Amino acid sequence: MDKNIHQTVQKPLEEQQEAQYEAFKQYLAKKNSEQTIDYRQVRINIESGALPTPAFYLLNGLAAIIAGFGLLANSPAVVIGAMLVAMLIGPISGIALAIIDARFALLKKSLLTLFSGGVLIYAIGMILGLLYPEQSQSQEIIARTAPNTMDVMVALAGGTAGAYATISRNLSVAVVGVAVATALVPPLTASGILLANGKYDLALGALILTLTNILAIQFTNALVLWVAGFRRLDTDAAEDEKVKDSKWQQSLLFIRRNAVSLVLLIGISIYLTLNFQQKLKQQSYEAAVNKIVKQSIANQPNYVVSISYDVADKTPKKSPTDTSKPYLIRVLLQGLTPPKYSDIQSMEQKIIALSKARFPSRPQAKLQVRFVPEQVIETTPITKDDVKLDEASLSQIKESNK
Repeated sequence: MDKNIHQTVQKPLEEQQEAQYEAFKQYLAKKNSEQTIDYRQVRINIESGALPTPAFYLLNGLAAIIAGFGLLANSPAVVIGAMLVAMLIGPISGIALAIIDARFALLKKSLLTLFSGGVLIYAIGMILGLLYPEQSQSQEIIARTAPNTMDVMVALAGGTAGAYATISRNLSVAVVGVAVATALVPPLTASGILLANGKYDLALGALILTLTNILAIQFTNALVLWVAGFRRLDTDAAEDEKVKDSKWQQSLLFIRRNAVSLVLLIGISIYLTLNFQQKLKQQSYEAAVNKIVKQSIANQPNYVVSISYDVADKTPKKSPTDTSKPYLIRVLLQGLTPPKYSDIQSMEQKIIALSKARFPSRPQAKLQVRFVPEQVIETTPITKDDVKLDEASLSQIKESNK
């Protein structure tokens, strides 16, 4: 009887209590996630992060050293690990808060902190570049010298995540700060390394990438903070009331306060977009040239070792004032039979026609072919599957092996 009572009364009661307890826990979790933003505490955190403290310089210096050695050693893992100690997100958030609040003192302090921290990182990069010049063009460094629109999108997404983590009680801003710092410290360090070794164009590309990331992160921080309610309106009380009641006027006020960073970001984005399109066009052109070269030697016992694209060092001038140089394409072939002059001339004419169609403003393309003879020595009878040979060469080698 007791067992029956337990099954019919006590067990359902325990299940009901467990369900109520679980529902209460879910309610508490939901209420915690819906907690309002502590504006005062968030402002304090942002302003404290914008201070030029000794810890700020120490940790950013260590991040630059770790990132620099990771770049020189071509180690992505070390570069990412360096960001665990970087602290560049603080002054950028301070700039964003200062702009939407129209606080010149905070803006000045945040800019000074960011600039001094950036100079420290850049100087460390230059020192590492002078100490290790032979590794100054590793793949990790070169990858940060050609920014494009995809880098802008990454910076915008990272800045948005960082700002949201800053105002949220349930997210750690340190984790997002790592992702944001990844877009800042490595390219800045890479620019210093390249500048120390005289690679001015590449150093400029890495520096442009850094400035692009800073602008994108700052703008998205300002946008998220503004939407979340972090704003100080105009000092005129009557004007404040008008702005409060009009979302359109609030949007105009946001744009007006962020006009400088927005114009700079749009200008750099247009520049990077044009560069990216030019790069894609160049890659398409190089793929077409490679196809022309390979098709031209398809029936020859040769193969392409490499194709490089450069500007000719010496060329006959059309006139005493003509300083243009042809666009030189160097092809390295290796095989058994040197290509004929007529084959090279035909190949060059096809490339010239392609160049006029793809890059009409570029100087005329000139083809330079270098041939490296190759000798095939085998102990077994040769077949067509063993090596790419024409019929005459195959017969000649068979006769010599008899």
